[in-house]
Amino acid sequence: MSVTLKDLEIRYANIRKDYPTIENCSVKDCPNPVDITEGMGKDTTCSYHRLMFDYWIYEVLVNPLKVATMPKEERRPQFENFLSKLGKAKCDEIVLRLAQEPINWDC
Repeated sequence: MSVTLKDLEIRYANIRKDYPTIENCSVKDCPNPVDITEGMGKDTTCSYHRLMFDYWIYEVLVNPLKVATMPKEERRPQFENFLSKLGKAKCDEIVLRLAQEPINWDC
């Protein structure tokens, strides 16, 4: 069974149902709730943007440690610029590819 964008929407709906006061994703203009993973707790982004952030850090950047350790105020604009340059269709393609990897996607 492959994960789809609809599955992410189901995940978001279930998070909102279980945590009605949860914050939104920290990526500008993203209405999705932050992701919650059993054993790890709350993230600062939704699952879509978490996957994109992991892709950006581990597959795009030359020096991921430098970016990972910089303050959020510096890191966030760089990440959002990266997303804008890629465009939604390419981001969707990357997220769907990464979402197929065996992690906890129970909705």
